[in-house]
Amino acid sequence: MMFFRVLCFWVVTLLTLYLHAGDCARIVGGKEVKTHSVPYIALLLNFKNHFVCGGTLIHESWVLTAAHCRCENEECISFRDLKKAYFGAHSLKTFRKDAISEEIKKNVPHPEYNDVTDENDIMLLQLKNPVKVSSSVRIKALPNPVEDMRAGTRCFVAGWGRTAENGPLSDVLLGVNLTVVDRRECNSPERYDGSITNGMFCAGSPNNQPASPCNVKCFFGLIFFRVQ
Repeated sequence: MMFFRVLCFWVVTLLTLYLHAGDCARIVGGKEVKTHSVPYIALLLNFKNHFVCGGTLIHESWVLTAAHCRCENEECISFRDLKKAYFGAHSLKTFRKDAISEEIKKNVPHPEYNDVTDENDIMLLQLKNPVKVSSSVRIKALPNPVEDMRAGTRCFVAGWGRTAENGPLSDVLLGVNLTVVDRRECNSPERYDGSITNGMFCAGSPNNQPASPCNVKCFFGLIFFRVQ
């Protein structure tokens, strides 16, 4: 048996994938990664200069993230876009002085993103200026397109999620290994009862190990999913 979490993804890209489930944003069972060992992860801020999501640097001028990271509340409809990205960050307490920052010029959500079903929950961020690559900041190249993720595929998740339900966000970048689960098993009546579409897949930890990252549209630490 496995702990299941739904994962929505854009089939063409299959580089950075985002987990959605539960009522929290957590990376239970995760361990602190070595500083700068995930050099393509981006820490994203909203118009209030608050941390809301993570993303992946896929080009010197582009970051890949989730469409739900934009504020969708009525009171912020004029200020919904993400505004700034930090690269080379490890700690939420010190990233403003330790990491390099760049203004976000444009938010480009998937045109068919559905905030009810979470289909096509993906977005590109165009940076105002190109990011300078270094030992702590690197670009993650896009892989060749594939039709679907095979069950049993090993994955790695990193982020500043919660380490326990209703607990605080982790101050440091955490990582955890997951395995892709067959969609039919996830769609069983005792699991998601048919709600997992072809634009989603499930991942979890085998043998009931306590590793269950997730994310909900609450604008906390988006967990970044890298295919290994």
